[in-house]
Amino acid sequence: LAISFDASWGADKTLSILDILDEHGVKTTFFLVGGWVDKYPDMVKEIFARGHEIGNHSDTHPHMSQLSESAIKDELRIMSDKVEKLTGVRPTLFRPPYGDYNNRVVEVSRAEGYECVQWSIDSLDWKYLDADLDYNGIMNDSNLGDGAVILMHDIHGPSVDAALRLIPDLIAQGYKLVTVSEMAEAKNVTLQNACYVDFWPSTLSNGDVPGYQGGSDAAASTDGTDGTSDASADSSDGSTDSSDGSGDYSDGSSDDGSYDDGSSDDGSYDDGSSDDSEDYSDDSVDYGDG
Repeated sequence: LAISFDASWGADKTLSILDILDEHGVKTTFFLVGGWVDKYPDMVKEIFARGHEIGNHSDTHPHMSQLSESAIKDELRIMSDKVEKLTGVRPTLFRPPYGDYNNRVVEVSRAEGYECVQWSIDSLDWKYLDADLDYNGIMNDSNLGDGAVILMHDIHGPSVDAALRLIPDLIAQGYKLVTVSEMAEAKNVTLQNACYVDFWPSTLSNGDVPGYQGGSDAAASTDGTDGTSDASADSSDGSTDSSDGSGDYSDGSSDDGSYDDGSSDDGSYDDGSSDDSEDYSDDSVDYGDG
């Protein structure tokens, strides 16, 4: 499993999360916004010093699909320049804010040296603000299983409290918690021109994860041990190759590729009209100026 944290606004809980991760020997990926990097340079250095992966979450947290090619490049370059100045290492992963991307975003990101990563499980911690709901939402999610990518945030106390329970319990269930890049390497996936949501055995074995080179991980795909239903074999959400020109998988999408609002899986981006897009518009309030 890869537990990832988005950091866009506030850092008073980040150190607590880092301590929890250290306690259990877990490394993870933090997707940072440039405005957050500006405000908390020492925390960026601390995240890096403790061995965690830093990903690019844009400079100003915009809706990337609405930007021009040059503006997309600026969002990526400016943020990564800041991280590289502080750590000496340039991010290679990019998580589009709000789960909002299209072909242009993926292609420009790749040309600039980034691979797009989304998530298959959204903790909704920014919305719940309740440790029990955060914890149960993840532990009971049908997408929880080998190869899942979990989204959390570092800005709320309940997220910290949930992580205190979540991390040891996931380890106790036999999961190894890794960074996104470590996940791709472990699954024998060479990241390429796509936006990755998961690395489930089912999507690997069905050829739905671009760059998969084959391996034993796919063997578990038929017995449901990856936490997905058989319908996931037909899902396009494992590859998210954005070839349909959109790709708003803000909730990881359902196993059958359909959206909660009942729209088809043609991938058209609803620009805020679907339930999940509305949720992420609300999320922007939490991010404030970051």
